[in-house]
Amino acid sequence: MKTGRLRKATSFWKSLFFMGNICKMRKSMMNYLTEEGLKCDLVDGDIVFEFNDCHFCTSFKLSNDYAECTISYRCEDDDYEKLDMNDKTFMADRVNTDMENHATVYAFNDSILVATSFYFTNENMMIDLFSKHFEELTSSIDEATDIVCAKMEDQKKVQSRRIGFNVDSTIIEDAEPDLNQVAAKA
Repeated sequence: MKTGRLRKATSFWKSLFFMGNICKMRKSMMNYLTEEGLKCDLVDGDIVFEFNDCHFCTSFKLSNDYAECTISYRCEDDDYEKLDMNDKTFMADRVNTDMENHATVYAFNDSILVATSFYFTNENMMIDLFSKHFEELTSSIDEATDIVCAKMEDQKKVQSRRIGFNVDSTIIEDAEPDLNQVAAKA
């Protein structure tokens, strides 16, 4: 059981306080998200919530005197999978270098992962940093989405672009109807 391992990892005294108790952190975060009007659920120890029809995941880790909160967003799309790996890498590199924030974009073959994390020492600090980092995360997602959509549009234009020429049938009267238009896909 996961809770048994958590209790073994932290001492009894530390688990009485907020910083030594992941369950209290989760409950506080879920209360905050609910107050903000977001639907959230606890799934396998992670808080999953929906914002603007997108699903985000929040998890907590304890290390010595500090707790770490990680917020992540994963997007899988069939059109994204069709892009070249160079386009995917370009998108991730561009967002990571252009955006001056803590969120990092990871481009995989079949999905995009945008993640950020922060350390905190009390409940108020956790809520404040969560709202700031979540705002940065959503702006990075918007930037990545814009670049991916532009790359997919470029790919569709290249695939549908025809090269070739049309022959005027009045000039060549002896030409067969099959030869009136010559075209090839690029």
